[in-house]
Amino acid sequence: MARASRPARFGRPPRGRAIAADGAPAGPRRPRIPIREVLAASLVKGTSRSAEATAKGVGMRGWRLCVGSAALLAACGAEPAPRRATPPATAPARAAAPAIERAPTLAEQLRECKATPPDAAALAAHVGAGRYAEIESAFAALEVAYAADPNCEQHLWATFEALQAVDGGALDRWAAARPSSWMPFVARAGHSLDTFQLERYRARNLGQEEAQAIAEAIGRAHVDLQRALELSPDGLVPVGYGAWFQYYTGDQERIFELLGRLAARDPLAQGARDRAARALATRYGGNVDALRRIADGAAPYVDRNPRLRLFAGHVEAELGVGAWHHRDYRAAAEHYRRALAYSAQPNWADDLGNVLDQLDAWPELETSGARWIELWPDNAVGYLWRGRARMAQRRPAEALPDLEVAAGKLPRHRYAHSLRGQALEQLGRLEDAAAAYEVVLGISPSHSWARERLAKVRERLAATSDASRTLPGLALIGGKGE
Repeated sequence: MARASRPARFGRPPRGRAIAADGAPAGPRRPRIPIREVLAASLVKGTSRSAEATAKGVGMRGWRLCVGSAALLAACGAEPAPRRATPPATAPARAAAPAIERAPTLAEQLRECKATPPDAAALAAHVGAGRYAEIESAFAALEVAYAADPNCEQHLWATFEALQAVDGGALDRWAAARPSSWMPFVARAGHSLDTFQLERYRARNLGQEEAQAIAEAIGRAHVDLQRALELSPDGLVPVGYGAWFQYYTGDQERIFELLGRLAARDPLAQGARDRAARALATRYGGNVDALRRIADGAAPYVDRNPRLRLFAGHVEAELGVGAWHHRDYRAAAEHYRRALAYSAQPNWADDLGNVLDQLDAWPELETSGARWIELWPDNAVGYLWRGRARMAQRRPAEALPDLEVAAGKLPRHRYAHSLRGQALEQLGRLEDAAAAYEVVLGISPSHSWARERLAKVRERLAATSDASRTLPGLALIGGKGE
């Protein structure tokens, strides 16, 4: 017999990863497979160094780029090493956890900062027109503001997020005109990685040409970041980008070498540590001990920059990943609650949503979803999980508006479209439900649950169509007899 919280007639759509801060799928994944051999040097073309020098600079650390498709493995000229062990479900024995002091959100920090960065359009115009001195001068002013107030750090990162979106040819001209400035090299490295979007290489259906293009993009980014770090070995932004790049190499000691340089000069830096922590997540082949090392390094400075408290949240979130992999959902939920108590992060909220879904904790999931919508109205995470909770409580009319928003923000998210189709089906909007299930099958042709629901909906539509062809005749006969 079906549980009261689950409609027996429709079942439960298979869960999927939900949403990170940038709208990309998030949540625990299998740890990445390290690659034994270096990326083939012949794939790195058109860079500022020879292929031989590039290969030497990369060393034998291996490239996580090579995970995701047979074509990429062939392009890398490598075979996968044995899979890493699943992360531990629980932490080693530690002292009782202290009371949690929350890190301020990014928005709260920025409200305290008096400086404002140049807008993206102005930066693009400066790069395009060759006004490099103006870019460098504006950034220097932001560095001064950050030195006076750590709340201004995000403006430095926002500047480079805008710069890396500039046309690649314009960035090439900037690097050629300013070979002694680290700024164009970091911007161009970010552009190279953005070109194929960090998640794309996971696809299983990459062709050889696309695989090679991705390999070349990562090779170019590596060379540019090496140059930037030669010019600014302890700079906040070069170190942050350099640490994040180790996402592809798995070189933990390189990350801590870079962070050590930065901490000696700038112990309050949060953004570089944050990028390092993301590169060291267990889902990317890192481990909880490495994240504790970052959190412990930041702990002495939390009074001077409270935002650094979020690194204790990173540790809790990774412990949640381990518990989730071991299907200890109650322990996972507690770890994610603690992570969110340290710092409100959409990807941690999404992970908690998945765990509460596993636990059938619908009231908490609905309440949490509403809170996440307030925190991040432009992110799908709150809408998806509040809609899921309302569906589980047999309230499809209330769930549908949330699921419409979630599906609109996540056009390639199977779970959002599955739930939307289920809500439409329960409300009797069969044609719309069929269209929603077709979207799911367009994303994932092997999605058996959506295929089954689509067949049922089509049967109902056919039955309705047959009835509509019969009823007018019956009405006419009845009229004659009156």
